[in-house]
Amino acid sequence: MALRSLANMGEAGLAAGRVALANESPSLIELGARLLLRSGEGAEIEVVATRLADPFPGRIGPALLDLLVE
Repeated sequence: MALRSLANMGEAGLAAGRVALANESPSLIELGARLLLRSGEGAEIEVVATRLADPFPGRIGPALLDLLVE
């Protein structure tokens, strides 16, 4: 539900996705990654790929890598 709402917000939603991706909460990181990857824009996909180089809380790293590869 949140993903769809943010996606419908356009650039404001993408900005929120970038903020969520930088968060320390695994659920927010995943939401941000899904939103940015869903946009299909190269710059947003690059933001997610760059975030993969940083340490993640919990076990979210492999899930994000899976999303990126899809």
